[in-house]
Amino acid sequence: MRYIRLLFLFGSFIFLMGNASLAQNKVISGTITDNNNAPLAGATVMVKGTPISTSTDKNGIFSLSVSSTINVILTISYIGYESFDYSVGSDLKVSVVLNPAGNKMGEVVVVGYGSKRKQSLTGSVSTVSAKDFDNTPTGNISDMLAGRLPGVSVTSPTGMPGVTSSILIRGRGTWNNVGATYVIDGIIRDQFAMDGLDPNEIETISVLKDAASTAVYGARAANGVVLITTKRGKSGKPVINFKTIAGIQKPVNLPDQLNAYDNAVLQNNAYITQGNVPGSPIFYSQDELDHFKTNNYNWLDYAWKTPVSAQHNLSINGGSENIKYFASLGYYDAKGSFDNISFKRYNFRTNVDAKITDRLSLSLNIDGNIRKDHKFYWYGEGGSMQNWYQTLLYMSPNVPPYIDGKPVGNFTPYHPIEVSRNGGYNDQNWSSYNAQAILSYNVPGIDGLKFKYVFSTNTIFDYNKTFYKPYTMYQFKTRGGANHIITNVVDKPMLVAQTAFDFVKEDIDQLSSYQMNAYLTYDKKIGNHEIGALFVYE
Repeated sequence: MRYIRLLFLFGSFIFLMGNASLAQNKVISGTITDNNNAPLAGATVMVKGTPISTSTDKNGIFSLSVSSTINVILTISYIGYESFDYSVGSDLKVSVVLNPAGNKMGEVVVVGYGSKRKQSLTGSVSTVSAKDFDNTPTGNISDMLAGRLPGVSVTSPTGMPGVTSSILIRGRGTWNNVGATYVIDGIIRDQFAMDGLDPNEIETISVLKDAASTAVYGARAANGVVLITTKRGKSGKPVINFKTIAGIQKPVNLPDQLNAYDNAVLQNNAYITQGNVPGSPIFYSQDELDHFKTNNYNWLDYAWKTPVSAQHNLSINGGSENIKYFASLGYYDAKGSFDNISFKRYNFRTNVDAKITDRLSLSLNIDGNIRKDHKFYWYGEGGSMQNWYQTLLYMSPNVPPYIDGKPVGNFTPYHPIEVSRNGGYNDQNWSSYNAQAILSYNVPGIDGLKFKYVFSTNTIFDYNKTFYKPYTMYQFKTRGGANHIITNVVDKPMLVAQTAFDFVKEDIDQLSSYQMNAYLTYDKKIGNHEIGALFVYE
């Protein structure tokens, strides 16, 4: 009893101290003004990390109560002004000056065959920059755009690594399945080329969504245009960056499946509905139903693996006023949710800008990527492996996938997990190499007149190897009233084939293309007016 009393007294002491501390709350007060010393009425003052907040009155004065000022940070915000974090410390009187937010209407946005300031745009254009998708370990750029741009819908057909997602810009604008037009550093490419880029190479992505903004590209841009600008060097000492990101993926939910007992009861009911007489060998007997109350086999749980991914990038940029450079090396590795599914990508890029004379400049861009997609062979299956996944879900919970490491072949003509492990493979490898030269010349005598010539080459090597072989399943002896319970005694092995013969198939393809552009642009600002003209030959 003495021990209990001591605890009670100690608890009371803490309670009293807590009441004393509440009684000693500290009041922080102050004024919020703009850079002209005018009070800001209605500015929000919040204690960072807590729900405690207040607003300034018409004189810009605020007051709020906190239990302690240790590590207290006030976040002050006001529409049209930059937010400010103020560390209180021991000073209970606060005076903060907010600066007007920068005018984003002066930002430069990449558009068709050039760039414009936001205030001069007449079309619908959305833009994301490098900082918006920084630290995002995605396998392709398509997935990275999901949820980041208004009017852009990104749909992934599967969670397999390396699979390209579908991109729709304001819905579909043509009768056929022609997608958006993709432009990388001024060169017309495709979605496959875009998804081969390392996110760390990209400076900005602009999406042209309406007829006014896409008109310069003609009918091919009926479903929108995605413009990508890669990073370039900046004047100054060399800056070396290394970034590594690792992540795991978890499904939002997995399909709920019947357990072995419920599945057996359901099958018995189905047999009755079909007109079968209860007690015949196809029915699960009572002893078997009792057995499956405590023995259940979930094939999906057995096969599932938590997918992991890792992305690494090493870059360097720098230069002088006359020559600037940016170089990057990237590596991406992702594992799938099941055995023998993986995707790897290797990237390199070098962008060099040289000022030859006061009027003449030259830019050289060299980049490439190697992609390796590995998955097991499943007959008649495309890249998404959806049919294999459905087959896995349909496997009976009354049949164990493996017994003593041997794949079970009772009551099933195939074994999807064993197929993924020992049924062959399908490897696809792509190598893409690009070179681009840009020559720019400011025409003398006419201020604002500029000529630019662009030549680009692209070569893609496609190598596909498919190897198939049969795999072994085992029949095990059974027991139970209707022989539905599988024992661990092997009856016989059997060779299972997806096709009539074993085979190895190799496909090699090469595609080369080039693009040549000649630009003549005129940009002139006269007072508050801007005059612009563009002539393009492609």
